[in-house]
Amino acid sequence: MTLNFGNNLFPPQGEILVNYDWIDITEETGYIEFDGYSVYDSTGKTSGLIRTAKAGSVKSITEYASNGYTPYNIINGTQSSDANWAKTLDVDFDLTEFKLPQIIKGKGYIKLSYFVNGTNSGTNSRIIAKIRKWDGSSETEIASVQSNDLNNYDVEKPLSMMITIPQTHFKIGETLRLTIEGWGKDTGATSSVQISIAGDPSNTAGTSSVAGVSITANNTRIVFICPFKINI
Repeated sequence: MTLNFGNNLFPPQGEILVNYDWIDITEETGYIEFDGYSVYDSTGKTSGLIRTAKAGSVKSITEYASNGYTPYNIINGTQSSDANWAKTLDVDFDLTEFKLPQIIKGKGYIKLSYFVNGTNSGTNSRIIAKIRKWDGSSETEIASVQSNDLNNYDVEKPLSMMITIPQTHFKIGETLRLTIEGWGKDTGATSSVQISIAGDPSNTAGTSSVAGVSITANNTRIVFICPFKINI
């Protein structure tokens, strides 16, 4: 007996299945959610992006205490006593290289919390998030968004920002990069400002080598929801 299953029993060779976290049909956009994370080894700290659905039990480590085995998961910027706005924190979170050409376009969403360490009421801070393309030797800025300013110190501030991403093509071997910058100024005569972030997919409490710096549990993730252009 001959069984006729038709001509479409198997998908055509070369057909690719892409899984998005959700799709907006009207915008022809597929969204993928990523988490920022950090690892620490013999070369020091490395930060990157991992798909949230694949993050599982990933736990970030940014450095160790002087005893060599107690881990921290907060990234601390440098201290600045500048009365003008100065960048004190600059962290790149890179996705792995694209193995196929990709196009991103649309509204992206970024969520994180930061801690500002200061000494008086003249402490001001802000976060700037940037989407970039990295080709292994140079970066191209695609879009950026700036938080509102905070005039306070020794506090943790949660942020949720929307970023408009123009249509951008990525070739094979290029990388999607999320950059988080911390900017501060302190108008006090003998004072300073320091900005810290976490980026821990496990969302556990943030601990730091700097005394007094912490981020509460459930606020340590850095989330980037990226819009990918799709053909429907």
